[in-house]
Amino acid sequence: MPNPFSDALSKSSRKPRKSGTSTTASTTAKRGKHIGGYFPPEVSRQLRQLALDEEQSIQALMAEALDMLFESRHLPAIARRPSPPA
Repeated sequence: MPNPFSDALSKSSRKPRKSGTSTTASTTAKRGKHIGGYFPPEVSRQLRQLALDEEQSIQALMAEALDMLFESRHLPAIARRPSPPA
């Protein structure tokens, strides 16, 4: 009995990837590296509310916070640098 899922996959228009390439690696190079942490739910709630109140993204607030941390340690503020063109 033919499997409709495998038939659909075999007819897919996806091109085979070159050996040694990864979509994750190319996405990371374009967008940057994910940095995260585990905090109490109240921290998440407060950060989301601040983003709403200031009409900014959480990404922008996190970049601002990281730059403030770097500057307080006498390091260059590099988190808000423009991303490389896609």
